[in-house]
Amino acid sequence: MDQKRTARSITVWLIAVLALVSLYLLSTGPAVWLRDSGLLSRETFFRLYAPVGWLDRHVPFFSQLLELYLRFWSSS
Repeated sequence: MDQKRTARSITVWLIAVLALVSLYLLSTGPAVWLRDSGLLSRETFFRLYAPVGWLDRHVPFFSQLLELYLRFWSSS
């Protein structure tokens, strides 16, 4: 495998991982809506988004952004 092909493969994998992480983080909004609507239990929500909860508790800037984002999706 030549170097250009290897570099391209690494780039594609990095983009894929970043896209999946972004989708996971953005899915918290609809999940909050489902939780508030009673379609998703609180326990399931907190299990699915435990890594987001950790970031929320330990990264102040992330916590502020998350609060704004989830406020948009929350029905309360």
